[in-house]
Amino acid sequence: DGNFVSACVARKLDDSAAHHVTKFLSANPSTCKIFTTRAVRKELETMKGEDFAEAANQTHKLLLVNENENPSGGGGGGGRDDATMKKNTKKNNRSSGYIGNVKESILDACKEDNRERFIVCTQDGALKKQLRKESAKVPIIFCHVSGLQMEPPVGKKERGRSSTFKKRGRGTK
Repeated sequence: DGNFVSACVARKLDDSAAHHVTKFLSANPSTCKIFTTRAVRKELETMKGEDFAEAANQTHKLLLVNENENPSGGGGGGGRDDATMKKNTKKNNRSSGYIGNVKESILDACKEDNRERFIVCTQDGALKKQLRKESAKVPIIFCHVSGLQMEPPVGKKERGRSSTFKKRGRGTK
C-alpha cells in the first residue's frame, strides 16, 4: 500500500520498502516478488511532497498485480501491460482497465481466501480491518517506529481451541 511505502520513506530507512520487506521475511531477494496495484501507484503520483515522490518512485520498481484477472487463469502474476489489462477487464465485464480505488484494488488481489497468497503491507487501519473481516488468511505487515512488524493471524487461538474441544467432546461422555 502507498501509505506503507510512504511510512518507510518517512522513517528514513536505509533502503527501499521492498528491500526491508524481503529482509523482514528472511526471503531470498532473487525469488521474493513484491507487488503493488496500479491504484497505489496512481495515488502516490498525485500526492505532493518529497517523501511521496520517493514512495511513488519505489512503487514503479515493483511488479503489478493482475487486476480483474480470472484466478483460474493464473491471476496474481506480475507486470502485465495495459493491452493485457484491458483484455482481462473486458473478459470480466469491467468498464475500466484497472480498479481505481486503492482499498478495493488490494481487497480484489486478496479475494478467494487469498488464493495468490499475498502479504499486505499497510498502515491503513480501515484496510486492515476489512482484510481481517474478509479473510483470516491475509498476513499484514506494518511499519512501526521499531521496524517492520506482522500482525498475528485473526482468531487463530479461538479456532484452535474450538476444534480441539469438539474433538475431545465427541469421544467422551
